[in-house]
Amino acid sequence: MLAAGLLRGAQLSTTAFSANTQFVIPVYGYTAARVRVSLATVGTVMVMMDGATSAPAGYLNTNVEGQKATYSAAQDGFTTAVGNPTDIVILTLPAGTGKVVRVLRVAVNGTAPSAVGIPVQLVKRTTLNTGGTLNGPLSIASHDSADAAPAAVADTYSANPTTGTGAVVRAQKLAMPTVPGSSIVWDFGSGRHGRALVLRPGQQMALKRECRGVSIDRSA
Repeated sequence: MLAAGLLRGAQLSTTAFSANTQFVIPVYGYTAARVRVSLATVGTVMVMMDGATSAPAGYLNTNVEGQKATYSAAQDGFTTAVGNPTDIVILTLPAGTGKVVRVLRVAVNGTAPSAVGIPVQLVKRTTLNTGGTLNGPLSIASHDSADAAPAAVADTYSANPTTGTGAVVRAQKLAMPTVPGSSIVWDFGSGRHGRALVLRPGQQMALKRECRGVSIDRSA
């Protein structure tokens, strides 16, 4: 007699078979299978594991990944303005796009000519900056090449702009060594009842530092 069961923490089914029987186990979605042979006298038992990549009828196949278009941007090794700095990195959602951007994660690190601690702020601006010198748009990568081009624009400043109206969302002091070291990472929407940092058309997210007379090479 052959008793065969499918396991996912507990036995799903057990069936008895006579000798010279071929038994196929559909293993899709299961982590283990157990076959037990008892009271075998004569004959042959063959067990096959069905490794189909698609779920058979009646199986629940759920993709738990996010389904919204997702994008990332990074800049390595740019130099900020010397003097009384304002915004150094911005993410802008232009007016008229009809889109909403939800910021999930911001990370920043950098180096200075001598070790120093720099107060860094993340600001949500409801009116856009004006003036200043931009270094040119950052390349924004789509997590899925089938998604549409991003509606938002990311850039860095080498000369200070006139900042728009805004409110500080996060503030922290960044340890700036002479060689790459510590980072600040802000995650949004990952905690209990958390929510992403939402940008609507005509709004900006700005990374702002506050330090006088220090030139800083920074990755963001």
